[in-house]
Amino acid sequence: MRIALAGIYQESHSFSPALAALEQFRSGYLLEGTQIAEVLAGLNHEVGGALAAAEGHEIVPLLYASAGSSGKPIARDTYAYLSESILGKLEASLPVDGVFLAMHGAMLAEQCGDATGDLLRRVRDLVGTELPVIASLDLHANVTARMAGNADALVGYHTFPHIDHVSCGKRAAVCLGRLLEGDRASVSLYKIPMVPNNEGRTTDKGLHADFVKQIVSSEQGPRVLSVGFYNVQPWFDVPELGWSLYQAWFDSD
Repeated sequence: MRIALAGIYQESHSFSPALAALEQFRSGYLLEGTQIAEVLAGLNHEVGGALAAAEGHEIVPLLYASAGSSGKPIARDTYAYLSESILGKLEASLPVDGVFLAMHGAMLAEQCGDATGDLLRRVRDLVGTELPVIASLDLHANVTARMAGNADALVGYHTFPHIDHVSCGKRAAVCLGRLLEGDRASVSLYKIPMVPNNEGRTTDKGLHADFVKQIVSSEQGPRVLSVGFYNVQPWFDVPELGWSLYQAWFDSD
C-alpha cells in the first residue's frame, strides 16, 4: 500500500502578541520528501514510530514541519506555505491508499482558529471520502468536530510528561493498516468544558493516572481502533475549547 505521510506540529499560545514565522519551523524541523525518514527514523518521535510500524508499505513522504511549543499563532503566509505545500505534494503523489498526518492538535493560524481541522478537511476534500485518513495528536490537543469529522481515526499520546511518542506513532500506523484492509470506522467525540492548570494535567499520579490506565486498557478491545482522552493546554482561547474524550471503532468484528 502507498501511504502519504506529512504533518505540521505546533502548539500555539493564544495570548502571544508575536507570530510563528517559517524561521521557527526551520529551527525545529522543516523536512521535505526523503529528508523525513533520513532525519526522523529511529528517533523518539511519532513519525519514527510510524515509519517502524509501517514496514512493508510504501511510504510517500511529503512535508513535515515542527516548531514544537513555540508559543505563538502561525503567521498567515507561513501557514499558507506549509499547508499548500502538503496539499500540492499530496495531489502530485496520487493515487495513494491512505494518508498519515503527524499533528499536535492545538494549533492556531492567523487565518484559522482550528488549523489542524482545516488541514484535515482540505486533505479529505482532495482524496475523497473512501480513502482512510488518520492523524496522530499530542495529549494536549483541542479536538474539534471538524478534526473528528475529517479523519477516520485520531490517535494521541497517553502520557504527560510525554514519554510515548514512539508508541503513539506505532499505534497510529497499526490503526491505519487496519483501515487499509477495507473496513470503515465509526467515531465519537465528547467535549468537557474544562481547562485545568498545567500541574492538573499530569497522567502519572492520582485519579488521572487511574483513568489513563482504563483508556489504555480499552484500546485492547478487538473492535477498538483508538481511544483518547485529551486534556487541552490552558493557554488556548478558541471555540470548542475543553477536554475531549474520543473513540474510533469498527461496528462489527
